Amino acid sequence: VFIVVNAELIILTIFGSTSFTTQALQNTTTVLQVYAAALPAQALILFMAKLFVAARKTQLLLFISIAAGAVQLILTYFLAMQMGWIGVPIATFLYAHVHMLLLMALARRFTQIDYRGLLASLAVTTVTLTICGAVYLVPTADSLTDAAVKTIVFVLAYFATLYLARERSILTMLTAKNAN
Repeated sequence: VFIVVNAELIILTIFGSTSFTTQALQNTTTVLQVYAAALPAQALILFMAKLFVAARKTQLLLFISIAAGAVQLILTYFLAMQMGWIGVPIATFLYAHVHMLLLMALARRFTQIDYRGLLASLAVTTVTLTICGAVYLVPTADSLTDAAVKTIVFVLAYFATLYLARERSILTMLTAKNAN
């Protein structure tokens, strides 16, 4: 959420205000926002990959990863041809979510996933992020120091809210089928 909301500030902080034209800054901001929206799916892909390895389903994981990589290449090619430069991050976004959903669907063969708990966890996290996002509504100067302070307050508020909501770890939502 921080990256999506503050993409332009991040770009300006890293590259400086004189490195980009207004259009280039807007394009780079858009790309960063799309890639940031794909990060949760990418994180779940890594988590699910570890689940497959732990269950000794590495051959299935390899097949899924190769298939997903091929889909990403095809999506990237066609979307870039149709939409231009914005097609590349959109293809990555779509690939990440399809790959993650495929891994989750196939993981059901050897593990039980508490989808209700997962959705509840997602709801709590979304509400928490929304509440913490109020930090960015407080008017301050647009300096790097103010952005850093807001980010620290955001992170502290996020973890405090999750603690107060008694959020369960995603690990508690996965149990081996033979454990029951």
